Amino acid sequence: MEVKPTSNVIASMECEPAVVALDGSTTCTVNFELESADTVKLNLIGVDFGGKNVWPNGPSSVMVNKQAVTLTPTNMKDDLTITITINDELANYYFGERPWDPVDRYMFHETYKSRFAGYSYLVKADFSGGITVSDVFSVRKQAEFDKIVEGGKNAKAIVSEAARTSRVAKKGLIILGKNAPKLVSRGWLIVNILLLGADIHDWFFAPAPNTGDDGNNIVGG
Repeated sequence: MEVKPTSNVIASMECEPAVVALDGSTTCTVNFELESADTVKLNLIGVDFGGKNVWPNGPSSVMVNKQAVTLTPTNMKDDLTITITINDELANYYFGERPWDPVDRYMFHETYKSRFAGYSYLVKADFSGGITVSDVFSVRKQAEFDKIVEGGKNAKAIVSEAARTSRVAKKGLIILGKNAPKLVSRGWLIVNILLLGADIHDWFFAPAPNTGDDGNNIVGG
């Protein structure tokens, strides 16, 4: 959370929840407090997510409840909310759709939404009067997110298993019969070949958020 006094206004932002699953959302609440008897109007100029401007000309998956706050001697505190949903629309906007890549679009990933997982993102809001506030939240795959909520033990193993299960499901590979070892063996051979192809394809084509060179592992900060 960043708390920044500017002239006679103190502004801060807090994003809750601080950990979000894919297709989940966080709401960043910006709180304003007037320190002296005055009248100040603050207009929201822009919102950045992970170093990319996502409002006002971004996807509908980024919403604000109002675009201006007016503080007066009789209304010295107010707030504004920014809700960010980690969905396909945000992924397409953030990474850019790739219509030239039908293999990835239709076989491996409908979008690059899964690429958000495993990173922390800086959310920054700029207001008139030189006020800027920011906070950080993390994105996790569903299995890891559930484990974090439950107080899990090994997040890395959970993410690996979730990714493998998701890929197998997407390819429609269903292994039937406990008493069919040959079928199982052949099925897993096909699975391994396809997973290898997916990994190679992702390695060459799939984008990843840029954490920068400052070593803080926060995208956009």
